Amino acid sequence: MRHIHYKNKTTLMILGLIICLGLAGCQAAYLDPGTDLVNWKYSDLRLLDPVDSLEPKQDLIALYTRKIDDSFQIRLDFLDLDSYLGNDIYIAIDTNPDSNQNRLNFSNYQNPAGFSWDYLVKINDFGRISVIDNKKTSVINQRINSVYDVYQDWLVLDFIHNRIPVYPGFTKLQAIVTKPGSPLVVDQTDPFNIDTLPPPKSKVLLVFWNTFSSVTPAQALRSWAGAHSGLMSSRHGMKYLLDDVARTYSPVFFYDFLSRENISALDYMGNDDEVTLLVSRNIINSILINKENEEVFYFEEEDKSILFIDYGYAHYFDFPYDCQQTHEYRTFEKSDAILSLSLSCKVLMISTANNPSSSLLVFGGDFALSPLGDPAVSSEVFGYISSHPWIQVLTREDLLAYPDMFSAIYAQSAVTSPTRIADSDHETQVKLKIADALSASPDNRLTQLTQSVFDDLNGQARPDLAVLRAGYLNQLGFLLKAAEWAAAPLPIQTCTLDLDFDDASECIFADQTKFLVIEPQGGYIPFFFSIDAQGVHQIIGPTWEFVVGLSDPSTWQPNLGIRADSAQILGALQNPFSEWEDYTAQIENDYIYLIDNRGAISRSFTLTADGVDIQIQTPPNATKTLIPLAVDPWTRFTPDWGKLYFLEKSNRSSTWGLHSGIRVRISSSVPISTYAFNDTFSMMSKPEDPNFDYSPGHYLPFPMAVVEVDNSDEYSISVDILPLREPATR
Repeated sequence: MRHIHYKNKTTLMILGLIICLGLAGCQAAYLDPGTDLVNWKYSDLRLLDPVDSLEPKQDLIALYTRKIDDSFQIRLDFLDLDSYLGNDIYIAIDTNPDSNQNRLNFSNYQNPAGFSWDYLVKINDFGRISVIDNKKTSVINQRINSVYDVYQDWLVLDFIHNRIPVYPGFTKLQAIVTKPGSPLVVDQTDPFNIDTLPPPKSKVLLVFWNTFSSVTPAQALRSWAGAHSGLMSSRHGMKYLLDDVARTYSPVFFYDFLSRENISALDYMGNDDEVTLLVSRNIINSILINKENEEVFYFEEEDKSILFIDYGYAHYFDFPYDCQQTHEYRTFEKSDAILSLSLSCKVLMISTANNPSSSLLVFGGDFALSPLGDPAVSSEVFGYISSHPWIQVLTREDLLAYPDMFSAIYAQSAVTSPTRIADSDHETQVKLKIADALSASPDNRLTQLTQSVFDDLNGQARPDLAVLRAGYLNQLGFLLKAAEWAAAPLPIQTCTLDLDFDDASECIFADQTKFLVIEPQGGYIPFFFSIDAQGVHQIIGPTWEFVVGLSDPSTWQPNLGIRADSAQILGALQNPFSEWEDYTAQIENDYIYLIDNRGAISRSFTLTADGVDIQIQTPPNATKTLIPLAVDPWTRFTPDWGKLYFLEKSNRSSTWGLHSGIRVRISSSVPISTYAFNDTFSMMSKPEDPNFDYSPGHYLPFPMAVVEVDNSDEYSISVDILPLREPATR
């Protein structure tokens, strides 16, 4: 008889320790490679035992039996088997009920009525296995392997070429645990038939939010396979969770993972096929709190209630560590980090299974802080779940099958939209004006863009971010005017329109193919559009079109409006916020001039056949001029879009755009440099490398590029829209 101790973390296994202990002489240790000791089914489960022992390593929680060919196998699950040492374990086998009166004689043993043993298997503290029959005679011709997995907390006894008569419908088993060398019972199970039906499972639902950030390549890569990130500042990301849920077929529900922005970023990284496959297999599922309007709500930090009800509603737990049955959410410090399920989680799951009236358990939370983003933790946890058939991870079909029991709630849940500072009268008026204008705006690409940005800026967010976003809503007036022009492209040259509801005038400079917005406050170009036979195109755009809140939240200054977020690039030629200046606009012939506070012409603009020419005069020591390019940003929502953008650059010229679409050339009389979001494209299919020097473009929103123009007292810039490239011919 052999005792085999498996010591690796995946249960498919490195042989860690082999002890040969034979009753009739020690034989060479041998394990048939065809013997399956690891993969157990729910149909093999016979008994769940309550948590009732003082020491977890002595606490039996589940027992299984099965016959494979001529072998008979028994598996025992412990609450926490930290070593194969420390227990004497007895398996009493009653093969012929009521045929004899052999009773177990242990201290503190509760002798069950109607049960007596015909064979008694003992595994002592050192792993030696012995078997006696009801005549107290040693059984010497029965080979048994005992296999421990201290990471997954189970012991398997494999009766090779079984000679003990076990018969379905007749044979009963009972397991007893004592302290080593002691008759004192520390745990015992009820007797059970070897073919009894399995008990109910512990129902677990995995739910996460704040799963993936995809505004910039840097965010996407860190969210997917980040370095020095997550709760333990180690490897952390969605990749590792998805690898393990796919390996173990453990369905998981997300609130915000399958947004079109996230799918676009995953496409760019080359991971969309993997995610699509998991969605098709219902391993990845989306879940919404409010099904009526399909809004995803922000979760207050202190507000972590469960989302599903079963005669009231339970509470979710910070899986896999925090499973205290409490209404309070506990944030874990690094010192709490371990590589397996906590005892409290295991106790909660087994207790729920033993209590049919219990609610389902919902594990999950803020994925950015979840230990399950760490590959070491995730592998262990999902390994435990998959190797313990008494745990049922609920599927989409499970939820659909029980709509009353597992119905999503919003109105009665503590998970609601956040308490936010009430809009000012001005903000309310701006929202109403934009909403009215959107409803009357022509149905074209720019109206769709405006609606998308409006929804993002007005969407649910934590209070400070909601206030910050509100400061940019008025800028949508520029887009609405562009949408109006795109429906009927006509020349416009005016500086008398208040497009952004700030009681100050802005300038529009347009012809039949180009539309330029000039903002005298700050002296910049927030937007530049063109139109051709293929439709309308965006050329220049601000970073707030894609994201608000790029800078450190501690530096936000909402009272400054569009300057509240210091990391924003509001448009081309924008003054640094520290050098902010309001200009006076003046129109003469085919030019628009911006006059500075000294009365000098600082900037002049004129439309050309291909774009716009700009002349700039700057004071000494001015910083570099930035031109943010947002060429047809809707392209990112088409399949396989990652290779469509390209950059060509020289010392004083850069061309940026689409291989088979619109392109723009920025040229200047002074040196320029250009960086783009796709500078690090080749690195996006790899885990984040903390030693790699990612370019500035890595931190730009998808799909932007930025041109930096060197400072000079006086210089010129040309923005030229290039004709479409003709397809290659042979």
